[in-house]
Amino acid sequence: MKRKIKFRGRIFDTTEWVYGSLIVYPDKEHNILTPRENHSPKMNDWRIDAETVGQFTGFTDCVTREIYEDDILHFARYGKNYTALVKWNDEVGAWCMQLRYEPRCGCRPLSEWLNEERLKVIGNIHDNPELFRKQNQ
Repeated sequence: MKRKIKFRGRIFDTTEWVYGSLIVYPDKEHNILTPRENHSPKMNDWRIDAETVGQFTGFTDCVTREIYEDDILHFARYGKNYTALVKWNDEVGAWCMQLRYEPRCGCRPLSEWLNEERLKVIGNIHDNPELFRKQNQ
């Protein structure tokens, strides 16, 4: 199966998100290229806030919404509700989750969680940081 490699990012100085190919220029400016609507061979080149760039994990949630780096996921297990942040774990070499109230990213791959739980994207850390904050902060 061919893997989709794409990114998302928030357009600089706006709240609008775009999805496509990431380019990082020598001056460290981050841009995402997206196809034009008129089927032109040219692409739209959007300047992106570098802090918001996230890679597509290759997975979808329980309602087939694409899961990106820095998405916040919700699931219920054994009668308790959980919230987790999607992160890349270099030690594991896989997308993993950092459960709320945990100091670091876990070592269980996201793919294993998806096989056992109904994970649902409820937001992302850039637009909805309150969804991942500890209650006592």
